[in-house]
Amino acid sequence: MKSRITVFILSVIYFSLLLTGLFGQEALSPFISQLRAEVKGNQILLSWKDNPEHPNAHYLVYRHTEEISDKNFSQAVLLGEVDPAVESFSDLPPAGKDFYYTVIVKDKQGKSHTIFIPFRNKTTQPLRVTEKVTEEGYAVVSDLKTSVSQGESVIITFSASRKDRILNLYASTKPILSAESLLVSTRLATFPSSQNRYVDFPLPGVPYYYALIDSELLKTGNISLSLGKNTTEKPVELPLTQGMENRRISSSARGKPLPFFNIPSSILEGSSLVVSPFIPVEPFTLSQRSRKEIDSLLSNYKAPQKGTMEPVILSLHRSNNLEGEDLYLRDLIKKGFSEGSWIELEKKLREFLRIRRDREVEAAARFYLGQCLYFQGHTREAFFEFLLADLLYKETQPWINRILEDLSSGN
Repeated sequence: MKSRITVFILSVIYFSLLLTGLFGQEALSPFISQLRAEVKGNQILLSWKDNPEHPNAHYLVYRHTEEISDKNFSQAVLLGEVDPAVESFSDLPPAGKDFYYTVIVKDKQGKSHTIFIPFRNKTTQPLRVTEKVTEEGYAVVSDLKTSVSQGESVIITFSASRKDRILNLYASTKPILSAESLLVSTRLATFPSSQNRYVDFPLPGVPYYYALIDSELLKTGNISLSLGKNTTEKPVELPLTQGMENRRISSSARGKPLPFFNIPSSILEGSSLVVSPFIPVEPFTLSQRSRKEIDSLLSNYKAPQKGTMEPVILSLHRSNNLEGEDLYLRDLIKKGFSEGSWIELEKKLREFLRIRRDREVEAAARFYLGQCLYFQGHTREAFFEFLLADLLYKETQPWINRILEDLSSGN
């Protein structure tokens, strides 16, 4: 019995020494796990699990034409540094060549742990893309930068290789480095590539990353995201301040006071209340003289003829100093209004409203959508669109009044 125990203890000591000698580096150095690589179109998509014991660590992605090891690591190409909790990376390698990858941990002290473990933090099989990346005909975005303006907005500047394209702007609280991270981002705005800046009003106190891509290029799947070119490397954040003012002054469109209520008895007790001297409780008969005066006034009154409603463009969109969503919306409605293509404009406005918009921009779009519906004869649907814009734009009031008149007269 003692001999068996002795053999067991010696075996444990032997294997411990063996593991320490062979895998001591793995035991002491942090590394990622579950590294996976997938060829998708012209991209190679990497995903992994971060090291849970190093929540503040960053991750370095390397590529090589041979399986990466201690011997050839110095020739590997550093592709990028990934922040914690991202756990993915998208690479656009040259077509027709085999490549291998590894992801190593860079701890908060800045030390890189160059340990290579098959099936954990490095690939062992070659990966190759066969599709050639082409960006002909699309706008290539570069020099994407962000800055905070007066603590109230984020100015996004960029350059585009073409001026006749439509761009999609995305925002996320995490870095936008791959097609997967782009899918979970918010499409913030759509605007022409002829402009070179956009103003965003994000939530204060929340860091945001941005990415800008040709809208049609996005549909092809050939998405190339490059830090500092079409996706931001560092987040931008508005400071938390008190009493931040609205950018547009909302005004009440109501021109008349609310009506008085004549409540003759207490709601709780049912007892009679003091009758207001200004509101008659019971109807009474006018005197003969009063009736003559009223008939005389009515004889000179002619009911006004209903005028034809004309398309209305908000004063905001008559300005030449617009940008971003306001500029895109102005160009959209000016073309639609001038041509009178109400069905086509309605379709485009509904597509525009499918994306979450700024409160004022959405109200303006609904005001224009209400006009499109009105001119098509859909007065009831138009009425609700005007109501949604009524709190911000007083220009909706004549339309609401006209629709109420039409509905009351049975039109």
